[in-house]
Amino acid sequence: MKNVLIIGGTGILGRPLVAQFIKNDECIVYSISLERAQNPSFPSVVEEIIIDRYSDGYKSVIISLNEKINHKWDAVIDLISYDDVSAEQTYRLFKDHARHFIVISTALVYDRSEEIGNPISEITPLASTGQFGGYIDGKIKLENFWNTISDANWTLLRPYHILGKGSLLGCLPYHNRDPKILEKINNNETLYLANAGNVNFNYIHPLDVAIVIYKIINNPKSFREAYNLANPEIINGFKYYEEIGKQLNKNIKVENITLSNIWSEMRGWEMTTLPHVYSVEKLRKDLDFVPNIPLAQAIKDSISNYPQYNIPIEQIPVHAHMNKLPKPKKPDWL
Repeated sequence: MKNVLIIGGTGILGRPLVAQFIKNDECIVYSISLERAQNPSFPSVVEEIIIDRYSDGYKSVIISLNEKINHKWDAVIDLISYDDVSAEQTYRLFKDHARHFIVISTALVYDRSEEIGNPISEITPLASTGQFGGYIDGKIKLENFWNTISDANWTLLRPYHILGKGSLLGCLPYHNRDPKILEKINNNETLYLANAGNVNFNYIHPLDVAIVIYKIINNPKSFREAYNLANPEIINGFKYYEEIGKQLNKNIKVENITLSNIWSEMRGWEMTTLPHVYSVEKLRKDLDFVPNIPLAQAIKDSISNYPQYNIPIEQIPVHAHMNKLPKPKKPDWL
């Protein structure tokens, strides 16, 4: 039987990943999260460990868990690692017990100090810390840590704009991950979009992420490698919002906000104004798989399970993470 541990098992990526594993009767799935899965709950075959990874008791819980599975994890999958501190924590606690570490990074780590052509491939250097904001700094430190590790098998995955069940919609300022976007479109409100929405990017559905992780486990080709995770279809920002309107049977109204205004105002999410089109040829070559769930389905899945928040927008986790200080610096070429 394969033992698989998912750190962050009840999140947007965790839920479809758990489902992907429990389809296979040979997998025993353990999930670490802050709260139990609800609506729906996980089946009884999934063992849930409810604990904060930064709490004082986390280390002792993991030591006991390692003993319980006889110190043999086929994979430890860290979906909620945001910096070198969390990366080192996972490595130290599981390095003698895990055959393969799989860690979620981000496609935002690439150096954008100079304009680069699309699609962006994995050979593009990483940015230096201090360039593109606190969230990206943390992910760069995470990747730099794993790149020093030679005594374990690890794989870094770099998604951009995860979109599906449980995710907020919105890909550009002023409407990035907007909890009120459905209400605004239904009320025929004008959307204020960077460059009138004329920005190209890729996205990925959480189920496609789950499939990639399932396929990549203990694949020697993936050891000590990083992969872009994206549906290769190039999406235009205006068309993205237009598709939301289409599914709501509404026409959208857009007013342009210039890129110079976005970067001078620094309200947040400035990095999403850059083109984000990524090559997945390395993924295709090593896994013989390319994410393919279409945008219309991803938006439909989000709309049908749209998250509700009764907290200030800056406290919504995705906003807190993506806009962590310091603020990004505007590239000179933009």
